[in-house]
Amino acid sequence: MNGRSITDDFFVEQTEKSAIKSAIVYNFFKVYIRIINAKFNKKIYYIDLFSGPGKYDDGTASTPIHILNAIEAYDNSLLIQCVFNERDKEYFDKLKNNVINHEVYNNLAYKPIITNVDAADVDLSQYLKGNVPAFSFVDPFGYKGTSVEQIWQLVHNVGSDCVFFFNANRIIMDFDKPNKDRDFSKLFGEYYDELSKKIQNCPSHYSKMKLVLKAFTMNLQNVVYRQKYNFKLFVLPFGFSFDDRIKDSHYLLFISKNHKAVMEMKRVMARFSNSISEMYAYDSKTVNQLSLFNIEDDGYNNFCKAISDCREELEGKHYKLESFGERLDELSMERYHKVTPFSIQDIKKFLRMYYDEGFIISCDAFKPREIFADNRVFKFKDN
Repeated sequence: MNGRSITDDFFVEQTEKSAIKSAIVYNFFKVYIRIINAKFNKKIYYIDLFSGPGKYDDGTASTPIHILNAIEAYDNSLLIQCVFNERDKEYFDKLKNNVINHEVYNNLAYKPIITNVDAADVDLSQYLKGNVPAFSFVDPFGYKGTSVEQIWQLVHNVGSDCVFFFNANRIIMDFDKPNKDRDFSKLFGEYYDELSKKIQNCPSHYSKMKLVLKAFTMNLQNVVYRQKYNFKLFVLPFGFSFDDRIKDSHYLLFISKNHKAVMEMKRVMARFSNSISEMYAYDSKTVNQLSLFNIEDDGYNNFCKAISDCREELEGKHYKLESFGERLDELSMERYHKVTPFSIQDIKKFLRMYYDEGFIISCDAFKPREIFADNRVFKFKDN
């Protein structure tokens, strides 16, 4: 690129936010390759459209090197191929050098593909043909070069999931700038005009953040469901807050068609979250992780609200633990365009509390404390 870019100093030293993003992607990828390989036993792609140089100037590894570390530790790395893209020529050269010199490189049957183009110009079809599964990471510095159509292409295949770093804060900052309509239309589609009006009349930054996230997810759902594919779409957000004045500044979105994958990612996100209310989140101002008391207090209140919001759809129907978790997230997607932040462990704990309050009926003959074992059947009382 010509001249200095706003990203020129981004890879000098790793930030707290970047470390958490990378850790979430790395830890889920380790689980993903084992599950997908066991299920399909065929080639798997890892696709990163905004890779950066692979290492910071101080030598700290960034996401591409962490991914190669995960492949090196895996016992069936022959089935995995990485696609790394970086548009900045200087970063591209560093990335290529760091990847080629990684210990696992010579052992890979499918050598990493490293490209130097705009993310929007990456021809994904050549990697995704044949319905191969892919795990992708889309981490733009702002929002240019991304679109809901591209995100959908990345999760379209069976067994495919995507992590998208959604810079809602930057989007809000740029709403009054000229020439942003084309990029915003790619993210928000038919919801863009309505979002523009609401943003102007919104009193708080936090409310604007929620509006922007909702408009993006609604557009993604619209792109997917208008094609009449017979599957579900789930969006799991992880919030970041690094400013005393702003409750949330960015979102890491996990996008998947498979609810089991969503529950696996919830387990990963929970490890890096020090806040749980409407979603998992990391707040740099909160030093200590959530205590059990806080989880049961705030988490249970939000769990009860989630059930209350969709009471008519839930009451009187029979569930097992896993099917209830999926149904609750389906209903949350319909109403709020994101899934709940409740893991299986959270749901089991909160359902027991719900049972103690007399709102649940057991449908098998077993001890009350065993009611929420995986294969036990229960139902919510009417009214």
